[in-house]
Amino acid sequence: MLDGGNDSFNMLVPRDDRHYREYRNSRSNLALPQHSLLPLDNRSDQQSREFGLHPAMPEVQTLFNQQKLAFVANIAPMTEPTTKQAMQNGSAKLPLGLLSHADQFRHWQTSRPDARINQGWFGYFADALQPRRPDTQIPMNISLAGSNIMQNGVLGSHYSITDKGSVGLIVNEEKTPLNQALLESFETLLNTDYGQDPFKQTYLSQTRQAQSRHQTYREATDSAKVNTYFSDSPYLSN
Repeated sequence: MLDGGNDSFNMLVPRDDRHYREYRNSRSNLALPQHSLLPLDNRSDQQSREFGLHPAMPEVQTLFNQQKLAFVANIAPMTEPTTKQAMQNGSAKLPLGLLSHADQFRHWQTSRPDARINQGWFGYFADALQPRRPDTQIPMNISLAGSNIMQNGVLGSHYSITDKGSVGLIVNEEKTPLNQALLESFETLLNTDYGQDPFKQTYLSQTRQAQSRHQTYREATDSAKVNTYFSDSPYLSN
């Protein structure tokens, strides 16, 4: 999810002659050369447009051609089709917080420009595909950059990890006498009932869930070996 930094009109580009001419006329000197576009298996949309990718995206081209990736286009925070005149005379039904970047960013994630809610359409997908997922199972939505609205559902939320993997109780990784004592204390804490204190009960529930998912994640990935070298920069990789 790029927070406003993507020129999508030069990412997914019409490449058939007719529609490429429209694109070139619109983009002027920013238009990519037609021959440089990476073809997408000659797939066309309902308007018979064929598309290509920016030449710097061969990996995305491969994933799409292998049917492992899809494009969701024309996402916008409009509530209904409108005109300049309707906006000026006040008859248009407009999204909440129009021209507020924070509101529009939320609308893109929720597809609900008429409301401010904390559930996104990735979260709704997860609710439908995993309606009875146990708490110990890793959700289908995994975030590499903390919490977000798009991956939140009604039945559950996403699982956040870091560039080092999942986050859990460190003493649980090494079986030393001191760590064992700390682990037993932690287990006692997790099994404590705080009765009528909803704040403590909620916090404890979230801690239990985080630790159980951490153990599930570590067990599933412990034997995985990745030979690819990645840059230390959060923006670039080799």
